[in-house]
Amino acid sequence: MHPDDRDNVSNLAGCRIAEDRAIIKYLKALLKNKKIALKTINHIYKDLCDNDIYNEKIFHRLDLQIRDKNNEINILKEEIKDIEKNIQKNISLRDKIFKGKKGQSC
Repeated sequence: MHPDDRDNVSNLAGCRIAEDRAIIKYLKALLKNKKIALKTINHIYKDLCDNDIYNEKIFHRLDLQIRDKNNEINILKEEIKDIEKNIQKNISLRDKIFKGKKGQSC
């Protein structure tokens, strides 16, 4: 890598890290909302069971919604993990760039 390009690569890595952290923050807020929605659906399901209200269509829809929310939650958790790994990778890259920079003499 050309020495003049190191600063640009370092800045780009820093921007990418900041972007990934913002995405994680958004995904965590989305995850929190999905968990609240799941909790609400589970509460409705429990209330219907406790009150001996049985409607096969309603229970079927609730089961599907519970399954969907659980899948969405798991997908979000995986996305967050992947982005966190990517951040660590970018930090390592940035560290290598700085170490290479320090080893240069002017």
